[in-house]
Amino acid sequence: MGLTCCKVEQVNEVNPANPVNPANPVNPVNTSISDLKYEDFSELTYDFTQAKVLKVYDGDTLTIGVNYMNKFLKFNVRIYGIDCDEIKGGTDVTRHNAQLAKKYVSNMVLNKIVEIEVLNNKKHNGKIVKEKFGRLLSIIKIDNKVLADELIKVGLARPYDGGKKDTSQLNPNLDLIQNIIREPIQSNE
Repeated sequence: MGLTCCKVEQVNEVNPANPVNPANPVNPVNTSISDLKYEDFSELTYDFTQAKVLKVYDGDTLTIGVNYMNKFLKFNVRIYGIDCDEIKGGTDVTRHNAQLAKKYVSNMVLNKIVEIEVLNNKKHNGKIVKEKFGRLLSIIKIDNKVLADELIKVGLARPYDGGKKDTSQLNPNLDLIQNIIREPIQSNE
């Protein structure tokens, strides 16, 4: 699963200082918001390309900090293209895998500057990308490696495109994970 090869197109080119839908331009200075229709509004897109990872919740969810429009802002991020086991719920095995994924991601990106491509409201693989819980759905890279690809390679994530989730058991490669975590790992068996 190579996320680096995918082309992303922005649906609406929006200038954050003058957020007008170019397909249906309305001058916000001379127009009252009460006069506008649904089509007159644009979806917000983000164009920042670097972020600092502030917190890792689990293998596929983290919090970033960015300088956006001259403000330091925090955003919750869902890593695009994967699904990891959940920290809460599930079985002892899935919770163990979730903790391994969290440690793996933390060791790779926590408190580091990463490359980020936010996909929300942009066209990707022919469809507009949406995230149902208000997070930024993003491709994250560190040292020219796509984080999602790395998690799949070590067996801590499965591919996920937003449809029905694959619930098959993950089989983490403890030797590969050990190279990143650098602490003793107990098997989940």
